[in-house]
Amino acid sequence: MKKMFWGLLFLFIDINLGRLCVTPAWVGYLLIWSGLGEVPESGTFQNIRSLTVGAAVFTGLMWLKQLLNVTIAMAVIEVALTIAGVCLQLLVTYRIVEGVRELEAVYNRDMRSAGLLAGWKVMLGGIIVAYALIFFVPGLALAGLVLTFAAAIYYAVAFWEAAQAYREAAMGQ
Repeated sequence: MKKMFWGLLFLFIDINLGRLCVTPAWVGYLLIWSGLGEVPESGTFQNIRSLTVGAAVFTGLMWLKQLLNVTIAMAVIEVALTIAGVCLQLLVTYRIVEGVRELEAVYNRDMRSAGLLAGWKVMLGGIIVAYALIFFVPGLALAGLVLTFAAAIYYAVAFWEAAQAYREAAMGQ
């Protein structure tokens, strides 16, 4: 699950050098895909592997579009593509919560799924606030983005703890 953790960091943290994002989401999705394959006890994790590949392709194309500085003439399409990327991230991270819940049932052990779910809900709320307010009160939209980032870091920390609990549980059997 360590690969999944690093993949989450690639999803949540953007480090850019000019137009080049050196922590692209598509790499994060591929790391998550690889990590999902290492947890055979979770049917949920196995079921979302194809979703993570699709997300990697989508975000890879968006990364390439940004790298080549390609713009789409219709702003509504740009916004729709951005929202689609955010929805993919929310879907994958929610399904990870479900997979950790499944592992808790398999090992009869707390693996921080409640913390993951709380972090996910705050991320969702921050995204909704940011996108809802960006047209009306841009300053509050920034607050939504800060809230989303803080929740993403909390989610990543909770996932790290889940990965540690999984490792201990798997080694104990």
